[in-house]
Amino acid sequence: MKKLLAVTAVLLTASLPSAFAQNSAKGSWRFDAAQSDFGSQPKPKSMHLVITKDTPEMLAWHLTEVNAEGKTTTEAWSGAKDGTMHPIKGSEQGGQASFQGSDSDLTINEKMASGGSAVSHVSMSDNGTTMTEHLTGTDKSGNQFTQTIVWHKVTGTKKAAKAAK
Repeated sequence: MKKLLAVTAVLLTASLPSAFAQNSAKGSWRFDAAQSDFGSQPKPKSMHLVITKDTPEMLAWHLTEVNAEGKTTTEAWSGAKDGTMHPIKGSEQGGQASFQGSDSDLTINEKMASGGSAVSHVSMSDNGTTMTEHLTGTDKSGNQFTQTIVWHKVTGTKKAAKAAK
């Protein structure tokens, strides 16, 4: 379930791109633990998202997460932003996600092989430095959950510039 949340966060963050042409999501993003709310789910220690492609047609990203227990995992996704499902690579739970939307409303749908699912809505700040994801989902046992995940764009470092290429 933790992975479902992290993946959704990444997916949402990654897809917000072309909706805000001057504020592209392409680049390096860090999860803000203090501003994020994972509800009853354990909060990750850290998450780092790199969006490598962000055009009106395509999106690609990869995520590194250190979960609440200290285990590091990585995931990646790429595909068209047309609402069709594409695999989440590296996910321990297995699954697929799709991205679809307009400048003002991006929706991410995620289905895990375990039976869990989630729908997220992502918005970006006017200055393009903060993304907020509001997620609702159901775990494999049928329990509902909600989360709010806040991301800040990493700027001004060689590592961030290299990651955005």
